[in-house]
This record gives sequence, C-alpha cells and structure tokens, in this order.
Amino acid sequence: MAWVRGQERFVYQRVYKQIEHHLLVTLGWDGQLLGHMPWGAQKPLTLQDMPLDPKTGPLTPNAVALTEGHQPDDLEGQLGGGLYETTSTIFIDIFGESMSVTKSIASDIRNILLGTAIGGNRYLDFVDYSDPTEPAVPGHVIHLEDIEVAYPTGMGEVNWAVVKVTPVHEWES
Repeated sequence: MAWVRGQERFVYQRVYKQIEHHLLVTLGWDGQLLGHMPWGAQKPLTLQDMPLDPKTGPLTPNAVALTEGHQPDDLEGQLGGGLYETTSTIFIDIFGESMSVTKSIASDIRNILLGTAIGGNRYLDFVDYSDPTEPAVPGHVIHLEDIEVAYPTGMGEVNWAVVKVTPVHEWES
C-alpha cells in the first residue's frame, strides 16, 4: 500500500478515537456504564483535540486534551523493500477535579494505550477517516511506544497529569 494523503492527521485522529471510545464507553467515564462516574468523580469527563491552556481561562474539571508534538521526517526501513515509518509525539493533558481522579484518568489512558485495558491495543489499524465508512487501510499499522505518565508541578495548577505516547506509523509503498 502506498502513501496516504493526510496520514499524519489520521494517526492523531486514530489515537484520539481510541482514547475517546475506551474512556467513555468501555471504562464508563461517561457515567452510563455504572450509572455513576468511576472513582467517586462528580463531574463528567470532557475530551478535546486541542491543548488545555490555564492562561486563557478557567479549566473545566475532568478535562482531557490531546496535543501533537514533534514529528520528524519519514524513515525508510533498513531492509529496503519500500517500508517506511513516521513517528510523532502526542501529549494527553488531564486536569481532574481531585488528584485521585486525575491519577485514575491518567492510569486508565495509560492502560488503554499499553493495551492492558479491556479492548485496548498497542497496535492500531490505520483508519481512513476521509471515507465515511472509516475502513482500515491495508499495509498500514500504528504501533504505540514510549507511554509515560508525569505529574507536572510549577504551572500553578494542581490535579494535573500528562500522558505521553509516541505513535509509530509503519507502512509499505
């Protein structure tokens, strides 16, 4: 399978959709699964695909936001044969209503990305979101690596966590 137009955007969207589906539906952060929020949370979870910025206004408790970081050039595979890979970095910021809820959300996201949560997987199909049927594109795979959780300090905000993941998009030309 050859290069796909918009592939970088599709990698980001695929990771976002993986987190969204598993947090809200599978793990019950929408309150529907158990009839209440997990871990004693009082506020529903909100997801957004743009950064949280405490300088532009108050943050909503239990907010989760994805931000795309560094993306180097595509690499050609060492063994030849038209194999390529692109890495990028995605940061998932979590601002919880309490530190225990923040840690619970961060842990759930980490487990989704590691593939240890129910239905989670470190290897994701590369989905073509430009097609309304959202088919998996043959010859493409996204492998999730370098999954880390940090609890930053010094930003003037409490109840903050950041999960970092490096999606590696591998494909054959």
